[in-house]
Amino acid sequence: MKFRPSNFIQLPLITIVLILSFSCNKDSDLLAEYVIEQPQAFLVNDVVVTLANNPIVIEPLNNDTFKEPEKVTITEVTPPKMGTAEVQEDNSVVYTPNPDETGTDEFDYTTTVTNPDNSVSTETGSITVTVTPTDKTPTDPNAVNFSKYGAVGDGKTDDTKALQAALNAEGSLVANAGAIFKINSTLNITQGFEHTIDWSGATIITDVANLTMININKKTSNGGTTTMQDLLLDANNKGTIGLAVYSRTVLTNVDGKDYGQTATANISPTHIMARFEGNDSDAHGDWIFDGCDADGLTGYGTECDYLDGVGAANAYLVYWMTVPTIATTITFKNATVKNGYGPDGQNVGVFSPGQNVSNTPALTVFDNITSSGFERRSWKLFCGNLIIRNCTINNDLDSNGLTQCVSAGMVAVGSGSGSKGASNIIFENTNFVGRPSGGRDNRVIPVDTHDMHFNNCTWSNGANLSLTLGIDNINVTSSRFEAGSTINEYNLRAPYGTINLAKDNVYIGFTPSLKNTFIKYVN
Repeated sequence: MKFRPSNFIQLPLITIVLILSFSCNKDSDLLAEYVIEQPQAFLVNDVVVTLANNPIVIEPLNNDTFKEPEKVTITEVTPPKMGTAEVQEDNSVVYTPNPDETGTDEFDYTTTVTNPDNSVSTETGSITVTVTPTDKTPTDPNAVNFSKYGAVGDGKTDDTKALQAALNAEGSLVANAGAIFKINSTLNITQGFEHTIDWSGATIITDVANLTMININKKTSNGGTTTMQDLLLDANNKGTIGLAVYSRTVLTNVDGKDYGQTATANISPTHIMARFEGNDSDAHGDWIFDGCDADGLTGYGTECDYLDGVGAANAYLVYWMTVPTIATTITFKNATVKNGYGPDGQNVGVFSPGQNVSNTPALTVFDNITSSGFERRSWKLFCGNLIIRNCTINNDLDSNGLTQCVSAGMVAVGSGSGSKGASNIIFENTNFVGRPSGGRDNRVIPVDTHDMHFNNCTWSNGANLSLTLGIDNINVTSSRFEAGSTINEYNLRAPYGTINLAKDNVYIGFTPSLKNTFIKYVN
């Protein structure tokens, strides 16, 4: 019985003409006669890509131009080495890779052709399948290498012009594995077409102070989505921003390290700045930053900036400058960010200056992010419509002494820095890990917010839930406070709000008792 796929990924074939060979026997003579009378296409060797554990439906004859395709039949395939291949009744081939196996596989297929005299001729073609890991997007086999435009990648040659020329000309690009590209000015990805770039583990370095290394903005060019993977940005304690993103972008394993700042900088050291500035079809939709680690960001001077100028530092920095009219989600996931130092150094910042994006199509998500090492606070979330889930926020390192500013909490979340409101904020399955001695600050501080939820969260090692100005409807459910952690108040003034504590919460070593905030126990 034929196996009939129903839910497989069916990818368009990307074909490469290799070597066309014909056997010199009677069958080929018959085929030649058929070609003269009924023009017959060559069998073009096919190259396809799929993800590990994902069967793919291959249509080998689609890239061939038979005059009478109904007279052509795929009769058999040779056994692949890394999976199975089965011929279907519609002349497609289902290739199923072996479980969790990746690499390049090859097999042949045989066709029969019914000639005008009703004789049958055979011909053989080949199929190459590249099976990539599930966390890596398959690379287009037709991607153009940056070296075509003169990029050297030796870490010494200035490759700025070559890289920019490639970006200006090509939508699908690939770098040589291990290349080190040196740049002296910003790479601009602003062209009027989509980009898919596989950097293949390359590094981009700079020694230019305050440089933005990559700028992505397709809004004015209607260029669509920018997709990149497998890149390290090394700012060498000179460059200030790794990626400034203004339009829909998908990054996978694009890491950054050692960002710096001088007194003349006008923005903080940041690995990824995602900035939604206006309603545009190239800005709406899903912005995804997956596996984008950051380590080492140092602000300049002694000034307490409170936002993102001189002295601040943010591994991730998100701005909602206006409210989107179409659902737009900015997601950071599966990454580690650490060592945000400087007078106002931190790990993560989200702002909505002049806006209230609560209960709107704007959404910011942090999923499976681990942070540690900060100067003034770890996360500053002055914005609504936030989901923080499966994260671990640590106060595990001492300040490096760059700031004279008053510490401002391990997490400060709610309305501030010009935000016009902040509600619909959810922390889920998140761990707040303090430090009983040393470190900067163990407080998780809701401020000026009337709708915040902590579900299945844990405070430990002295981390506290600290209530301050303008709070109401703070909800804590299925959560745990370990020994040394507590719920407290500071700087409260009337009117006082309510904290709703679920009866399934666990408190080790204390019973919640607040002077001004009303405690309501709920199921």
